[in-house]
Amino acid sequence: MEAAELKKWQQFLPAITLLCGMLVLWILRHPFVGLTHDAQIYLIQGLARLHPDLYANDVFLRFGSQDQFTIFSPLYASAMRLFGIENAAVILTCLAQAGFILATILLARMLMPARLVWLGIALLCALPAVYGPGQIFRVLEDFATPRPFAETMVILGLVAFLRGRVWLAVALGLIGMLLHPLMAMGGFVVALLASPLSIRTKLLIVAGGAIAAGATLAALSLRGHQIVFDPGWETLLRWGLDYLWPSLWKLATWAPLAVTAVTLVAGALLLGERLHIRALCIASLVAGAMGIAVNYVAGDLMHLVLVVQAQPYRWLWVGTLLSIILLPLIIQAAWSLGFLGRIAALLLAAAWLFMSERYGAAIALLALVAVVAAKRGATSLPERSQKLLFGGAVAVLAIAATYHVATMFLIVSSPEFSEAPQFLRDIRAVCRSGALPVAGFLLLYVLSTRVTARAPSAGIAVVSLAMLLCLLPFSARELGARWYSRDVAAFAEWRALIPPRTEVMWFDGPVSTWMLLQRPSYISNLQETTGLFSREAAAVMKGRVDRVEAYLSTEPNAAWRNNQLNGKDTKAAVIARSAQPVSLRQLCAEAPDLRFVVTTKNMLAEPVANAPANATERYQGYKLYRCEPARD
Repeated sequence: MEAAELKKWQQFLPAITLLCGMLVLWILRHPFVGLTHDAQIYLIQGLARLHPDLYANDVFLRFGSQDQFTIFSPLYASAMRLFGIENAAVILTCLAQAGFILATILLARMLMPARLVWLGIALLCALPAVYGPGQIFRVLEDFATPRPFAETMVILGLVAFLRGRVWLAVALGLIGMLLHPLMAMGGFVVALLASPLSIRTKLLIVAGGAIAAGATLAALSLRGHQIVFDPGWETLLRWGLDYLWPSLWKLATWAPLAVTAVTLVAGALLLGERLHIRALCIASLVAGAMGIAVNYVAGDLMHLVLVVQAQPYRWLWVGTLLSIILLPLIIQAAWSLGFLGRIAALLLAAAWLFMSERYGAAIALLALVAVVAAKRGATSLPERSQKLLFGGAVAVLAIAATYHVATMFLIVSSPEFSEAPQFLRDIRAVCRSGALPVAGFLLLYVLSTRVTARAPSAGIAVVSLAMLLCLLPFSARELGARWYSRDVAAFAEWRALIPPRTEVMWFDGPVSTWMLLQRPSYISNLQETTGLFSREAAAVMKGRVDRVEAYLSTEPNAAWRNNQLNGKDTKAAVIARSAQPVSLRQLCAEAPDLRFVVTTKNMLAEPVANAPANATERYQGYKLYRCEPARD
């Protein structure tokens, strides 16, 4: 009986090993980064619902924002009320990530064998999973936004759709639309294209959608909404939000898209007998291309406001997700097709390593050529030529891996917000592309699946568990860090000096303004993004940037400055300007609507308050200045 029980437990050792390895990989690649990136957008929207008396007049919200398109903000505000502001961010981030991973596991299990699901989910956890321009948006994010919740609904909707439960799929998709319509729309398009409907029916549906969009534009026009960008508004958006315009995308955007597209094409060719996979690969590929085309034609060429706001290029996320989780199955299928298939598999792996470089697209195309040749049974080459080609593919992969690892070590940079020890921050920095963690997980996967003896198998599981236990305290410490809440009490004196609802310029620290001072922010790069949803907001913020341009001229990352537009803003010019501080008197004279400034710069005036002595180190050196009202 004891031997039978031991044998039963031994069967679970590979799963325990891989689960622990997956969690280690997750901790390495997904530290909680707090209220950064777009989490700041939803933070102010939630705060405004929680405390409208303090935040409702913030310039980010005053003229309209994306808050009107999502039910996430009231849900976020409720979570803030129940758990506290930063606690709510942690809870929602963890829930979104867990839901997303579980939904993706369900989808992956429907598409491929369980043993490959481990590899597909590991790739999803490890790789950046970037879609669209500028490496701004990722399929799986480490901060609180409605995007991963909407993506989870879409993935569950696809699972229901593949199981024939169409109405459940529609209901899940609609929930996703309520959370984030931009992300959910990609799921609807992919489901439509992957459905068994005839091409004629699909074209009729697309045509109906186009007619409905036209009718919506006409109705908005009759109600006084601006339909087409005027030159001034569009110039500002192109200047500061260039990722909205496909015509401005750079090679660093198109190369990863090419690798993803080739992977989907290879999946459609190699996995044709699996109808679900073939349909999804083709549908997500076409949906992404349609999204970019609509964005370019209706946005870049026709200058339609609503289309640019809708950002249809974001439909790319579905194809990015599928290409990552299906990559192990695609490589396995290619490898089974003989020497040309193995060449294709090696080149495809190299392309993913090189996907942020121009070489990635070229290598991916070579991999696709090899896939097509292998599918056609082209095996008539001499044995020597076969060895040379295979050796060349191995060399390309080796060069890609070497270049990749060397690049990671050369540009090591640790995150600003981290409670992790330095050694872990350095490890994460060299692992941020995902290649090294994937290599480690592959080694663990091979060992756990190939080693069958009881003692070595248990030893591998123990090592994997030990690594996880070593990292768990650091992960818990990160999740428990409260970067702003711990300093709220320290800034009570500053809040007493600033009247409620008075805007404060703390560039570029809107979250510090909102959380520590509990006041609206005067201007920041983040707030300028709301100019996409309101011409008036864009004009107001551009006016503020112009008024404080002398002050912002020493801020190299400040957007919408005239020096950027005329091309005179070089690094040397920024350094030269930094040696000539702008006085408080000059700043207040040029920006008469400005009342308070927080900065570490020398303003050639006495501050009304210095950094609180009991504030954390990151706030030491800051001073609060006040613009005195002009006297008659």
